Amino acid sequence: MKTHQHQLIRISKRILYACDFCGLKRDTKYYHGSYICHQCDFVVHGLCIGLPRVISINRHDHRISFTYHIGPDYSKCGVCHQSISQHHGAYSCFVCPNYAVHSRCAIERDVWDGVELEGIPYVTEDMTPYKVVSDGLISHVSHVEHPLKLHKGNILYDHEWIRCEACRDPVGFDSVFVCEKCCFLLHQKCANLPMKKKFIVDTELYKLEVDNLRVASYCSECATLSDGFKYSSHDENRKVDVRCFSLFEPFVHAGHSHLLYFRKAYYRNSICDACMKMRHGIGRMSILSFYVVTKKRVVKAGVTFVKEN
Repeated sequence: MKTHQHQLIRISKRILYACDFCGLKRDTKYYHGSYICHQCDFVVHGLCIGLPRVISINRHDHRISFTYHIGPDYSKCGVCHQSISQHHGAYSCFVCPNYAVHSRCAIERDVWDGVELEGIPYVTEDMTPYKVVSDGLISHVSHVEHPLKLHKGNILYDHEWIRCEACRDPVGFDSVFVCEKCCFLLHQKCANLPMKKKFIVDTELYKLEVDNLRVASYCSECATLSDGFKYSSHDENRKVDVRCFSLFEPFVHAGHSHLLYFRKAYYRNSICDACMKMRHGIGRMSILSFYVVTKKRVVKAGVTFVKEN
């Protein structure tokens, strides 16, 4: 066993205990028996023995690795946002000093892609979507024919038709990159969208699509028709607009008093509290759909929800 230095002995009898790896008290009937180390009073579920050592999850940008005792420097799980016990195993990040995830949360099917990364070298890939031409001037992959010039957020673009080519939202007072030869604008934050990115609801890496602008298609998450930038899955069966793809945790919404965290809606009664429709869940305290949280203003049943950026 990679995660323990001594030999473990299997216990066939059903017992109830707190697993030293996952910290959960579960009947061993459902956790593939138990294994014990008599030398150090160590007990673990059979299901937890094969936990991978190094993995990548969709809730964090860096790899995380399993440790036997997580220690006192971690308070909340990065997936379920519940407390983490320092006396049990968990996954932690070497880059981010306070980021950790429960061992069972880290290997959930909608969090981990199932790939063990121990022994595989980490390769850094350049995800920047543009090249710097000069100070305040870039060449973006979505508009290679002309350079884009940065305009700081002190100019009001108050026409409704002046919209960002990526997210399709009005520009307003935001800082933008502008083509001075044709009508092409990008919010500064949209111009920095990476070429590849993890998605909070999927385990694979999505790729930024900037071709076929002005050709509208439906977002796979919110079902909204959009002709802006999209992120597509490897098989291109799922295309998600950049507003949905840019959602992060915790999410602040004026329609609810608590912070919102993503939870996949597996149950039939998972209905959005705002639009009363059954959609993917974005909240743990209150389930709000992708359709609602990605809109600037949504009016439903006499209540107006305003997204806080």
